[in-house]
Amino acid sequence: MLMEKYSFDEIGWRNILGKDFKYESDKNPFYFIAVLERDVEIKEEEYYFKRGLVSYYGETGVENDYNEYVGMIFSEPEKMRSLISEYPKIKEKYAYIKSFYLSIDEGFKPSFDKIDAG
Repeated sequence: MLMEKYSFDEIGWRNILGKDFKYESDKNPFYFIAVLERDVEIKEEEYYFKRGLVSYYGETGVENDYNEYVGMIFSEPEKMRSLISEYPKIKEKYAYIKSFYLSIDEGFKPSFDKIDAG
């Protein structure tokens, strides 16, 4: 909802991942169905982290990738802090979401402070 209402810059988000990165849904628009039906090979977390994803589900597309980040930021700040300290793309995408949310309302700042203060 926020992505649409506040014109989330999908191109900028994709640029963080690099020009060669493709979400699985870019290749197969029905990929998310296979994920929901658990009809895909789910790799080790490290594989996704290195690619700039915080979960296998984020691989299904931009919106799900974004939602996985937001979910972790607001519900697992310690885990996000740990990931941004180790994975440059995750750190960059975190900063992108932080900037987006703070452009909507500075009231979100305490949630990001939990991560940044670590």
